[in-house]
Amino acid sequence: MDSTALFSGFVGAVIGAATSLATLVVQNVFQNRRESQRLLFETAFKDYELRILHLPQNRAAFPVILAYHKKMIELIESRQLHAGRGKTNPTDAIRDERRNPGGRNGS
Repeated sequence: MDSTALFSGFVGAVIGAATSLATLVVQNVFQNRRESQRLLFETAFKDYELRILHLPQNRAAFPVILAYHKKMIELIESRQLHAGRGKTNPTDAIRDERRNPGGRNGS
């Protein structure tokens, strides 16, 4: 066998393996994003449903509840909301984010 053909076959196998790994990584990223969105919508919908059934005085529009749960997940992922933190009100966090987008301080 010619060394050029051997080298070409090896390079082709390496490129194929790298492409396969890159495809798996991209698929995993998008699948995790879809799963997170699905979980967010399911949680918000269940909260909305329970509010309608059991808390008629505490009803809110579904987009408001969805925004609340989205902010809760963002706070958890950024490690700003955890059990040892005390009482963190996500509504205050949403209000702070609107007043100060991106978390930038005045300094």
